[in-house]
Amino acid sequence: MAVNCGFLLLVWFLFSGFAVSRAQGKLYERCEKGWRLYGGNCYFRKNNKRETWQGAQDVCAKQQANLVTVNDAHEQKFVAGIVGKRGSWCGLNNQDNKNEFKWVSGEQSGYTLWATNQPSKSSKKRCAHILSANKGNKWKMSKCANKFRFICEKGRSGIYNYLINYNLFVAPFQTFQTM
Repeated sequence: MAVNCGFLLLVWFLFSGFAVSRAQGKLYERCEKGWRLYGGNCYFRKNNKRETWQGAQDVCAKQQANLVTVNDAHEQKFVAGIVGKRGSWCGLNNQDNKNEFKWVSGEQSGYTLWATNQPSKSSKKRCAHILSANKGNKWKMSKCANKFRFICEKGRSGIYNYLINYNLFVAPFQTFQTM
């Protein structure tokens, strides 16, 4: 008996909480409740929660996420929509070396949107936050002990990544013979 594995996978995706993104024509796992999907990643902001930079990163880590990394102007615009009228920590910092900025996620991003006279070279201001909308959502260095709202970001996970990483979705409608 011939079994169409690709068809069975497609049916399973559609009826098990997976969504089809028409904009990009790919299958994406839905984000957890309270998270927003953009570019294949999920973003979360708890509006009333304020933490130090490290406290915010710890909250994100408990959700298998990191403070947000902004990779380009499109992602910045999306993140600015989440930030709204209030500022927010992002994952950029220079805590190890004041001359070297790193994203807490380890991602390499050359994109920046610094406010005027930023980044600060102050030895006391080592963590970046995104300013409010009325200040253009630009970035500013602040004391890591200050408390701000924050945005967590995490990538796709689950069966979708497994299928892509192991090339199991390359020929989804291939038919296999069973005994």
